[in-house]
Amino acid sequence: MIEQKFSPHGFKALGVFNIEANDNIPVDGGVSAVLIGNYGREMFECYASQRSPLTQSMDEWTQATIDPIAKELNATALYPFTTPPMPFQKWARRAKAGRQSPLGLNIHPVYGMWHGYRAFLVFDRKIELDVPAGDEHPCFGCADTPCLTACPVEAFDGVQYDVEKCGGHLMKVASMDCHNKGCASRLACPVGEEYAYTAEQMQFHMTAFSNSVWK
Repeated sequence: MIEQKFSPHGFKALGVFNIEANDNIPVDGGVSAVLIGNYGREMFECYASQRSPLTQSMDEWTQATIDPIAKELNATALYPFTTPPMPFQKWARRAKAGRQSPLGLNIHPVYGMWHGYRAFLVFDRKIELDVPAGDEHPCFGCADTPCLTACPVEAFDGVQYDVEKCGGHLMKVASMDCHNKGCASRLACPVGEEYAYTAEQMQFHMTAFSNSVWK
């Protein structure tokens, strides 16, 4: 039911968890939290074709699309772009939709780095989903960790991500490969290569990231 509601827009139900007090979900009476996200190219294609041209950002389109579905399902939608920010990476790991990678971002056991978190739907009842559990960490056994050596400015050291170093590089002419092809460290990861974004999608996200760093 949930998957059918979201699939026409390229969204997927990536995982679910039963809410506990230390999850700090800001919804009274929440029992289950379902992660709504995307992987691969489909959502971006839906966004490009469904949004109001030149007037809706991806966040605005996401909320305009998900809010009515959440209301229909009698759920409360939480978004990663609201203020103050919420621990979506942590909640996604609770939902078994990802594990922390050496880059600091979550990596999915199937889709690798090519997935995103768009909302959590909080239900006042228990929800079960037929989605892969993702119990195994996809980085285990990757001895070379190419993701840590691919960045041209060494913004990743396996412990933390130097946002300013990365953002500073993107302001330079030498960063055109990063803008046009996407993050070299994400591209170096062998997990889920078949779900990699298109060049247009890469450029869109790199531009959005640059603007967020230097706004």
